[in-house]
Amino acid sequence: MLSNPTPHPATAVEAAMVAFETALQGLRDVGFGELSNNRQRLDLVQRLETGTRTTAGFQTTLIAKMQEQWIPGELGDYRLADVLADTLRIYPSEAKARRKIAEDLGPRTGFSGAPLDPVYPNTAAAHRDGAIGRAHITVIREFFAQVPSYVDAETRDQAEAKLAEQARILRPDQLRRAANRILAYLNPDGNAPEVDRERKRSFTLGKQGTDLMTKGEFLRRPRTTRLPRSDVREIRETRRSKPARHRLHRRC
Repeated sequence: MLSNPTPHPATAVEAAMVAFETALQGLRDVGFGELSNNRQRLDLVQRLETGTRTTAGFQTTLIAKMQEQWIPGELGDYRLADVLADTLRIYPSEAKARRKIAEDLGPRTGFSGAPLDPVYPNTAAAHRDGAIGRAHITVIREFFAQVPSYVDAETRDQAEAKLAEQARILRPDQLRRAANRILAYLNPDGNAPEVDRERKRSFTLGKQGTDLMTKGEFLRRPRTTRLPRSDVREIRETRRSKPARHRLHRRC
């Protein structure tokens, strides 16, 4: 739903926003019946996708600034992610994801008050330009989560610049393959240092379901990957206790 344009914009930002909303309203009113072939429709879909990605970049900038100046309880809730979830009517997990993206791609300010580049400046630029989408950003952020700690800053910067350049012309699945090739070059043995494994270790316990079962996720070191014997025994006993018809159905 489009909001009603402000009759007399008070700022340049508000004036631009009114023009933007008016243009969307005009596009909706005109419709797309005059497009006569699929090439025209595809071209318009591409332009709309660029616009959607560009507005997502605007949101990233705004969320980063909000986070930087956040005062708990200022807008009702204690956390920014909760305010975003309620205001935008999105899942809390989606709100948290947008906040994390803003931390990496949004503008920053140093202790002296001087502006700092985003953590991933080239990716941030492509994001602002509307050249890349959420999936591209995910691939690049996941790539850096796997880069070993011994890789120096200059090499990391070169890798980020290359991936951001490739993201402008590749699909996310193609970009992931390119990222994997760079990762194989940086870490040919594929063995992460123990310090990296310790940093990544985690266990997340989800909410209890209506059946009183609780789902969890963990990231464990190689030598502790195997389930504890008590868990294996419990799983085996549960399977043995199933009625024969279920086992037969499974084999079918």
